[in-house]
Amino acid sequence: MKKRKAQINKYRQQSDEVLTYIDLLQKIDEKYELMLTLQAVSVNNLTAATRLAPNDELLIHNLQTQQNLHQLFKDETRNFEVTCYTTNDNELNQTISQLGQLSKLLDIYKNKNSLSLSKHQALQNHLQALKVHLTINSHLYQADCFAEEDNPTMYQMHIKQALEVLKKSAIEPKTKNQGIKHLSERYNDVKRTNKVVSDKNLIKPSQEATKEEGIDPGTEKKNY
Repeated sequence: MKKRKAQINKYRQQSDEVLTYIDLLQKIDEKYELMLTLQAVSVNNLTAATRLAPNDELLIHNLQTQQNLHQLFKDETRNFEVTCYTTNDNELNQTISQLGQLSKLLDIYKNKNSLSLSKHQALQNHLQALKVHLTINSHLYQADCFAEEDNPTMYQMHIKQALEVLKKSAIEPKTKNQGIKHLSERYNDVKRTNKVVSDKNLIKPSQEATKEEGIDPGTEKKNY
């Protein structure tokens, strides 16, 4: 009895462990593959727990909730609107730290043979790309905020930080080169004039959700 209870608690904890990451990914990750993988882990653990405690109503309800969420992801639906940036350095650092912890969790699943090598590598690559895009876009968002405050010094600082991350990234070459050109022009223009045109946003949209990754040279609102 005691051993069974310990196993049930273990399954519950493993399910809860991934749910925090899933909530985060719903808010920042437009794609569904990583969320589907983690949600399957949650459902599998809760299914195993209910087999050990078939009369536990709370456990059964939790399983049904997670099964419903799993189906939402399969239908490419989510509970949160996607935002491609964070609004300040503390939020960015905290989010990047969480994604780093998620990367370690994927390694654990790979070592347990719960993830194939190819799937693990694909998810890790996606996670790294997500961190790069989030970091760049978060600096661009802050640059836009400082433009609105007519603060060219802080505007330039965040443009420079975004440029440094972009140059080191493994983003698709054409997109990367367009982004470097666009940001370099903005940076040099402000450096020359010491003025910021606040109505020419780099990424800050009128509504907080942006739908497409990549750079559209014909628009001022970029999602890198």
